[in-house]
Amino acid sequence: QKVRYHGSSITYSNRRSVTVPRYGGAEPRSSNRIPAFNNSQLSAARQAAGDAMTCYFVIVGHNDNPLFEMDFPPRTQEGTKADDKRHLNQFVAHAALDLVDEAKWQTGNLYLKTVDRFNDLTVTGFVTASQMRFLLVHDSIRAAENLKSFFQEIYELFVRALLNPFYTPNTPISSSNFRKKAQAVAKKYLHS
Repeated sequence: QKVRYHGSSITYSNRRSVTVPRYGGAEPRSSNRIPAFNNSQLSAARQAAGDAMTCYFVIVGHNDNPLFEMDFPPRTQEGTKADDKRHLNQFVAHAALDLVDEAKWQTGNLYLKTVDRFNDLTVTGFVTASQMRFLLVHDSIRAAENLKSFFQEIYELFVRALLNPFYTPNTPISSSNFRKKAQAVAKKYLHS
C-alpha cells in the first residue's frame, strides 16, 4: 500500500486521506481525523500494551532523503505493532522538517533543542555546518544536556564518515561500524 505525505495529512493509495492534528488541539472530529489523546491516556495505553518508549533518530540529507535511521533500543520484534510505531516516528520526524528549516535560520546554534511536539512525542533537532539535519523523536522526559551531548558525539561520527574516501556525500550510510558506534552513543546518553 503506497503512502504519500502532504504536510500534516497522509494519502493512501486507495485515495483515503487522514489529517493528523499537530498539537493535539481540539479540532472538530470527523471520520477522516485521528482523535487527539492527552498524555495520561497515551501513557496508560502504552503501559497496558507493555510497550517501552523508544527513541527514533534520523539523519536527513539535502533532498529530504533519510541517510541513516536508528531505533533505540534496537527493534527485536517484528510485526504490525512495531512497524506502526516506526511509521508514526517517521511521520512525526518528516512533519518536523519544515520547522527545523525555520528554526535553523532563527538561531546561530547547531543544536536547535525542541522543534516540534506530537502528543507525547518530542522532536529535537540539530543542523550541521553543511545543512544536514539530525532529528531525534523521543518522549519528553529526556535531559537537555544529554540530548546536546548525544547530538555532538553523533556529529563527530558523521564527520568521520564523511571523511571516508569510499563514502559518497548525501547517500545512505550503510556502514555497520557507524551503526554500532551510534548505538553505543545512544546507549550512553539516551538510556533512561
